[in-house]
Amino acid sequence: MISGRFILILIILVLNVLSVQLGALEVSHIFGSNMVLQRADKIPVYGTAEPEAEVTVEFAGKKIKAGADKSGKWITFFSGIKPGGPYSLMISQKDRKPVILKNIMVGDVWLCSGQSHMQLSVKNADNAEVEIAAANHPRIRFFNVLNQPQAGGDETRVVLRGRWKVCSPRSISYFSAAAYYFARDLQRSIDVPVGIIETSWGGALCSAWCSRNCLYERKYSNLISVYEKAMANNGNSGLQEYKAQEKKWLEATDLIWNDHSGYEFVKPDFNDSSWSEVDLPISIEKAINEKTFDGTVWFRKHVTLTAKDAGKDAELSLGGIDDYDETFVNGVKVGSTARETPLFWEIKRKYKIPGKLLKVGDNVIAVRVFDNFYSGGFISDKSFLTLKLASGTIGIAENWKSKKEFTLTANKPEDLAISSDSPQAPTSLFNTRIHPVAPFDLKGVVWYEDITPLYTQEGLYLFDDVIECWRKLWGRELPFIYVQLSGADVGNDQKQAEMIPLFREKQLHSLKLGETAMVVSTDLSTRSDLRIRNMQEVGRRLSLAAQKLVYGLESSVSGPLYRSHEIKDGRIVLSFDSVAGGLKAGGKNKELIGFQIAGKDHVFYPASAIINGDKVIVGSDKVAEPAAVRYGWSVNPVKANLRDASGLPASPFRTDNWE
Repeated sequence: MISGRFILILIILVLNVLSVQLGALEVSHIFGSNMVLQRADKIPVYGTAEPEAEVTVEFAGKKIKAGADKSGKWITFFSGIKPGGPYSLMISQKDRKPVILKNIMVGDVWLCSGQSHMQLSVKNADNAEVEIAAANHPRIRFFNVLNQPQAGGDETRVVLRGRWKVCSPRSISYFSAAAYYFARDLQRSIDVPVGIIETSWGGALCSAWCSRNCLYERKYSNLISVYEKAMANNGNSGLQEYKAQEKKWLEATDLIWNDHSGYEFVKPDFNDSSWSEVDLPISIEKAINEKTFDGTVWFRKHVTLTAKDAGKDAELSLGGIDDYDETFVNGVKVGSTARETPLFWEIKRKYKIPGKLLKVGDNVIAVRVFDNFYSGGFISDKSFLTLKLASGTIGIAENWKSKKEFTLTANKPEDLAISSDSPQAPTSLFNTRIHPVAPFDLKGVVWYEDITPLYTQEGLYLFDDVIECWRKLWGRELPFIYVQLSGADVGNDQKQAEMIPLFREKQLHSLKLGETAMVVSTDLSTRSDLRIRNMQEVGRRLSLAAQKLVYGLESSVSGPLYRSHEIKDGRIVLSFDSVAGGLKAGGKNKELIGFQIAGKDHVFYPASAIINGDKVIVGSDKVAEPAAVRYGWSVNPVKANLRDASGLPASPFRTDNWE
């Protein structure tokens, strides 16, 4: 039910959000054919018209007259509308062409946001071809916000860009996989239409999703400084210098990419015996044993073929590669993916190999990988690395050779002054991709981020601020469901290795804000970086969390959550909340994995752990007087296996507060 306070704030927002052209008869740009409206006792419809004109709004067989104010803005509410559809909406004004919207459903609308994990498309997630072909769900609709980032200015005049689409095999390929699978599972459960407004941005900092008021009210001095510098770079010499430096960086990138002096490495008879031995997937940093690296690295693999496969067409699958690649078989290029390809940094590579290139005996695959931003390399699970031959498909993930070629030394744009149109600029995404959506009524928010928040300008944990300033914008306690950080590959960066478990702990503490739920994903990370491709399971868990938090259905929320502990007889006894049907060890291991224990000396040792009802007893012969336990307290705790009876994993935690 919509409260009077919410309606008041809604009206105030409407009077400030819409950009009005004098005399124009419009609804807000979030309204459109194929949309889903949030079911409620009072469903708001709002727009613009001629100042002080009378507007007639017809929806679902009901007709209401609304009066525009002196600036031409109007709002009205419809009651008694049952979930379902399709309905039509018509807005008319005397002597004006009416606005007619069709195929509208009434159900539940969720806003889905975050960074690259939320942005990952269905096309680039697991089992894409089968899932796309089966994505015929006319009661699921989605709206992809297209606005570009922009800090500062008058966010109330930003016009929302995007349009509603019906979920189908034709429309789903490039939509968020996490959002789609969440909507699919939720719609099956609640049996009403589901609308998704997707507004993520890969690589964006959390500060970009916060409002200007948030930064100043909380006195985040460093972020305020970055914000003000970004605004100073807007439209003047500072921004011009930024663009000039960015151009130089791209030119340096192209110079390396187009330097083919290393093409001797593609020759089948090239001697690669001195190269490093690696298995894929792997980051290029790990492959060459460097902490950070931007540039090109070669990978070579020898494959022995028999007469059954020689001379016959084949298909090479390499999974996703971040960022560019050139791929050769026996010295001949069979494919390349670079900047001209949409989503080049993650799209799965599949290259056809003409049969004339394949011979009996030794065949050589050579892949040149170029990364020019953050970590790069082979990012898909080893199951995606295959060679499809006439006689069958073989795995090619093991036994590669690698060698560094060129290092990119030019300054990256991230090292330069941030401009106001950068997703790194504080407020830039709140202004353009969140504020214009309000006050459109929502059921809740789903948030899925990656490691990017660890790179905020002053190391702040800002997710709580995102929740609070979005709730302030909508004028009510919007439910927030979020995914805890999974695994990561930080190379030799010890600072990042220490921060990741602490970041998960911060996410765990966000549950204290109320009307929040957290999905644990540490068990789903199977690659050398953060990218989870099993978005079907992420969506299922998000749906379970929504069913419990928002709809009151009996389902697990996040798996076991640490509650308390006691020290008894040289052991530490742990108690948990959110235990559905009891505790168990997940996976093939019958023993619990992932626990550590320490005494007062703060030195942690691997610990044995046994389940006793709804408790876990932890101990070690090396710690006679235990003081603290940690579980899953590592960069990549994929093997930690404490579960509830349904199989949902426990969140990593610690009982201490030691620095």
